[in-house]
Amino acid sequence: MSSVMEKKFIDVLNCDDNVVTISSLNGKGYTFEPGSVEEPCVIPIPPEEIMYMNSTGSAFKNGVLRFRPEEQNEIFKAIGIKGDDVLFIEDIDDAILNPTVENLQRMIDIKDSAQFERIRGRFYRMTNAGEDLSTKVKRLIDERYKELRAGKRNSELSVVPATKPVDNVKAELETAKNQMAEMQKQMQAMMAQMQSMMAGAQTVVQDSSAEKTAVKRGRKKAEAEKAEVIPAE
Repeated sequence: MSSVMEKKFIDVLNCDDNVVTISSLNGKGYTFEPGSVEEPCVIPIPPEEIMYMNSTGSAFKNGVLRFRPEEQNEIFKAIGIKGDDVLFIEDIDDAILNPTVENLQRMIDIKDSAQFERIRGRFYRMTNAGEDLSTKVKRLIDERYKELRAGKRNSELSVVPATKPVDNVKAELETAKNQMAEMQKQMQAMMAQMQSMMAGAQTVVQDSSAEKTAVKRGRKKAEAEKAEVIPAE
């Protein structure tokens, strides 16, 4: 099986909604029109040009440009990029819209100003479009942006998992306690019903046995009354 890097051309995709211009070996460069994840702008580029682009810029490292999903891992490995470190546009949107501890920490850990500017630009674009975004995301982005502008690559910010107010915890415990009590009542009612059904079944069996015994006795008595006494000759 031949390597992707042995192909004459490799599709390079722009899924961002911005124009992307990147230099090339021939000096002419490439200009990618805006695209999307569903409809990316695609330009076939020789592998040697891709190697050059990666050595002189950060478009691939920052997730601005990408490759076909089925070829991406192999190409990243060939050009020395760790796929887990790359943030694509959909990853940025997810981090902004779903501010989990992991997503927030991932933003804090970014040390490249250009990469963080993508996140900041995306956040304010979504805000201007009317998205109802978390204030803690805005605060984190603004503070980390200030750090990077001041040359502070390693952030002093930290993300602490939110703790529930004491009143909320007490309310949840009380609700759970009430639910347990209700379940116990239901179990006791079911046990009482089952015991009642079992007692009824035993009574029916006893009554049936007594009835059968009475019938047998009646038959024997009737047979005795019908019997004839034959005198001996």
